[in-house]
Amino acid sequence: MIKGNNTITREDGSSLAASEGDIIFYPKNTYYTSVWEDVNNAGQIVIKFIIEDSSGIQMSFGENISLLFNDKYVTYKPQFENILAVWNGGEIGFKIKCHSIFFEIFHNISQEMLKTVYRARHSSIYKAVLWIENNYLEEFSPEKLARMCNMCGSNFRRLFTMQLGMSPCRYRNTLRMKKSFELISSGNYTVSEVASLMNFNDISYFNKMFNRHFGCNPSSVKSSI
Repeated sequence: MIKGNNTITREDGSSLAASEGDIIFYPKNTYYTSVWEDVNNAGQIVIKFIIEDSSGIQMSFGENISLLFNDKYVTYKPQFENILAVWNGGEIGFKIKCHSIFFEIFHNISQEMLKTVYRARHSSIYKAVLWIENNYLEEFSPEKLARMCNMCGSNFRRLFTMQLGMSPCRYRNTLRMKKSFELISSGNYTVSEVASLMNFNDISYFNKMFNRHFGCNPSSVKSSI
């Protein structure tokens, strides 16, 4: 929403009040009506998009029209306006540039949403959880994460294990294994390449970790593709 106030009525009769700065998600094939409070002070930029994961499954923020994010600090408005300007300009490569800007917005909003979720779920250690999610290929010490959360090491490790059911290092390895499975399943990488990408220098250890997480060897996943 670039400016103005808008009331969006969903197909089931429920409504959503939207105002300047609100980023609204409309699921595919959704029916709705909208009424502007003042048509002379109204403006929005609409972007139609489909995002698929590595399996070709469409990603969605839900089945209903919903408020995705409120851009109260006007962080994303210039980027949306830039997409519109680039699209209308129609220069060579304009679609690729629009996609690039949009995915940057999408990524940053996703990070903001994760912060909100982690802050509510892991209030005292959410900074560390979010850091691991974004840097699981890096090596770290629990003490480094503890400092992020303004805690002593022992208290941090206790809270982390209590809230996530595993140590910080095991959580990092779990994220690495999930990504490893995704990469091997894509058929675009060898097992050795995936091990190297996930920062495992010992292929035997990588195979052991993979088997521990998924109950099978990575080579069996590769051969089943």
